[in-house]
Amino acid sequence: MAVAHKENLAAHFYLSHAAAYIRGKLDWPPETASCAKPLDELSSRECEALFRMGQAAGLKLHRFKRSASLPRIQKALGILKAMRPSKLLDIGTGRGVFLWPLLDTFPSLPVTCIDRLDHRIADIMAAAAGGIAFSQAHIRAQPRNWGVKLRILRILSGIKTGLTLSFKEIWPNSGNREN
Repeated sequence: MAVAHKENLAAHFYLSHAAAYIRGKLDWPPETASCAKPLDELSSRECEALFRMGQAAGLKLHRFKRSASLPRIQKALGILKAMRPSKLLDIGTGRGVFLWPLLDTFPSLPVTCIDRLDHRIADIMAAAAGGIAFSQAHIRAQPRNWGVKLRILRILSGIKTGLTLSFKEIWPNSGNREN
């Protein structure tokens, strides 16, 4: 993967999130300096070094790339900023298109992630093992359609109808789309 110049690495990637993923994926002795420290105590230089080690090991790190955020992600983050949630349930976390900007915006927000694909669960669990404090790592779930997922969101998280309506504004046809 082509990566931006060394001095711009932090501007192009969510480095601390990538560092957590790399620490969770690679089998290093726990006494390794960059593995022994809590994630929030790593310097930007240490995060960059971990990122380069992850690249050298062949890990797919494109999921941590900062890019011009999608309008629906910006809209959801704006809604959440106004709501100031105390916790969040991320249904269908996938490769983290929403998760990494969310954690960047709300670094101490407890997030429970749900996905139906084992390899996505393994990736989020690696990030958790590497130091990201999710309230729960992925839970395997396979709701059949988005309407069911939205109902689960309302029931499990206790979020009022306003957020459900916001999700419907962001994904207008979400209630009838099959997985």
